[in-house]
Order: sequence, then C-alpha cells, then structure tokens
Amino acid sequence: MMKRVIYSIYIDIPSEELDWQPPYPGETESKNDKTKREFATHYQWLTDMQVSYARHIDVEYKQFLNDDRWKAFNTDYKNRYPFLTAYNIVNFYKIYLMYELAKDYDEILYVDLDVVPVTGKNFFDVWDFAHGVAIHRNDAKVNTSVESIKRNTESRKLANRSLHSIRSPAAKYWNCYAMLEEEGFQPNNAVYNTGIVGINKDLLNKLNYFEDFEQTLNMMTELKEDEYSMYPMWIQEMF
Repeated sequence: MMKRVIYSIYIDIPSEELDWQPPYPGETESKNDKTKREFATHYQWLTDMQVSYARHIDVEYKQFLNDDRWKAFNTDYKNRYPFLTAYNIVNFYKIYLMYELAKDYDEILYVDLDVVPVTGKNFFDVWDFAHGVAIHRNDAKVNTSVESIKRNTESRKLANRSLHSIRSPAAKYWNCYAMLEEEGFQPNNAVYNTGIVGINKDLLNKLNYFEDFEQTLNMMTELKEDEYSMYPMWIQEMF
C-alpha cells in the first residue's frame, strides 16, 4: 500500500536573527517581523486546519518544530555557511526533511504553515506525481523588464523607501538567470513557489537537490558580490 504523508514546519526565528525585508505596501514594519508575529498569533488555528485536512483524506500529518534535529541542522549550516540568513536555513531544512521522510514514505506533500486547505479533495489523488513534481509556477508575477526594475528601484530610493525584496518572483528569476548564464546555459527560466510541493521518492532522487550544494552557494555568493558584474546594480541588488 502506498505510504503518504503531509508535513509542515514551524520554526519561530528569534527576532535578532531575522533579516530585514521590505514592508508590505502601505506599511512600515519589516515583512519578516510582521510574519513572525502573525504566525505566533494564528499558529494553533493554522495547525488545526492542516491536521483536519489530513484526517479527512486519511493521510498522516507531521509538523516539525524547534527540536533537537532542527537545532543540529541550524548549527551545522551556520558554521559551514555563515553568509546564510536564518530564513535561508529554514528553507533548506524543509527540503532536507523531504529526503528524510522519503526513507519511510512513498509520496510526500509539503505545505507552508499558512497554507489553509479549502477543499475536501485528496491532493494525492488529484495530482499524479508520475508526471512530475506538483508545484506552482509563479511566472505571471515575474518582472523581467530591466528598465522597469530600474525605475522602481530609483523611485524607492528617492522616496527613502525600501528596495526590492530579494525573495520576490522577479528576484528569483534574475538570480537563476545569472547562475544559468554563468554556467553557459540558456538563462530564461521558470520561477516556482515552494509553499506547496507534492513529490515522491523517484522525483527526489532525480532532483538530487543537495548535489554540488556548496558549489552552487559559492557561485551565488560570487555573483552577488562581483564588483565588476555584467548586471546593472538594480539587478545585482536583487541577488
């Protein structure tokens, strides 16, 4: 019988470890500070909604918290990659957990804590992983116009406002674009939102996410810090 699991994570990052991110439109508070507060406020309700959905479709649910496994992972990554933010490490951790769960489960569904199921349909029945990873493409939200990004960056600076978020779909696109260009590939790319990911063992093995992991991080860092970058400042700032 196919073994399936739904999992989420809740790591309450200490305030002093939160990197600053541009506020939501019309607000002044860092996006990270607001997210931390809202998660703490609504944690139990969000968890209950996910647990209820898992029970409804008769699939095991797991939630990973600030336990010894996380602490060991966090400490290891901080020591090996001191340039990573706590947010970065949390996101690598959720992918690491996919591989850990694949040791015991055939199909895995990851959901961010703020994903609220609004359907009674069984995700695993609706999406056939034999056709690939179930993940949302965010291409429609990507701004690939260099001139448009330049105008937005300059207007924010003139208004003494925050710069572009390094986590936006556009930032992800340009960061991937630069890495593909660096490696000699066609640089145009798709942008994915990893808030919901459905995957199986076979796809995880094919993805082999952590292969050449350190090499990739080093390349990203070099592109971000390149004093003689081929990319305009307002693009390089998004890396």
